[in-house]
Amino acid sequence: MKQLSAFFPAFIILVFSFPGREIPLYGQVKPLIDLSFEAEGSADLFIATNGSITQNNGSLEYTFQKGSSLTSPSFENSRNGMYNPTLEIRNTMFFVMENMSGADKLRLSFITSEDKNYDEGKSKVFDIQPHSPKRAFYFNLSDNPKAEGRLTGLRLEPLGGSGKIIIDRISFEQEPRLEPFAGEISSCRASNKSIAVKGHIASDYLNKFKRIAIYETSMLQKADDVTKMTKLCEVPIASEFVIRHIPLFQVKVSRLSSQFLAVVEDADGNFLKIASRFYIENWRDFEKNPYAFTLPKLKVNVS
Repeated sequence: MKQLSAFFPAFIILVFSFPGREIPLYGQVKPLIDLSFEAEGSADLFIATNGSITQNNGSLEYTFQKGSSLTSPSFENSRNGMYNPTLEIRNTMFFVMENMSGADKLRLSFITSEDKNYDEGKSKVFDIQPHSPKRAFYFNLSDNPKAEGRLTGLRLEPLGGSGKIIIDRISFEQEPRLEPFAGEISSCRASNKSIAVKGHIASDYLNKFKRIAIYETSMLQKADDVTKMTKLCEVPIASEFVIRHIPLFQVKVSRLSSQFLAVVEDADGNFLKIASRFYIENWRDFEKNPYAFTLPKLKVNVS
């Protein structure tokens, strides 16, 4: 008599996949991470301390008392990296939520592939409006030096009140980095042969730095490293400044497409950006627009 194993050499487990779910034939439904909270059970993956969680109409409803926190599941190895992006690039957590509580601040903590322990160093406190309707919140973490590596989890701690927060969805966006600037560039305009840059320096930096310098770069250079840029000019530091006579052309190539970076520098070569990179604002004056057109000057009485 032949053994049964000859006809059934292996035991096979089948898994059927549906949107937002995995349904093994032999077990219970396993909810998948869904930060739009459309998939049934996705809110249940979060943990509330001194509070409670429900899922209703595609939202996570978080009811809390003083000293409460809401912790996400692990985002590690999420599909296509959707929920565990690299924080150096996706530096902002975008929430659409309604604050039905007296909390006026929110501490947002995070853990990453580099450091998987929640602590104060990997957190930031943001202002939120108490008892406010549904709105968008951009929680930018780019000024936190520990926001590096892949995100593996987040934690929310409402501060200043109790009540309910309804989270409609969470996503991860790339926003301009938050960084200190020494002042402001108010204009950069070109004439036929030269470029003029106008701006001002904040009073806190007038005694810390010696000069203002303008550098040329392009979008191909990602880092703001002035040692790899071309210095166009430098002048003594002043609260209000206008730097003129920067050549518009380098030999026969114009600087209309160049990016510029203005910095203040000290005697040792240390620098601080005056503002983010900027372009010649009136570049269109030097180019013919093939798509330009004029509208007839007609007035029509629509009544």
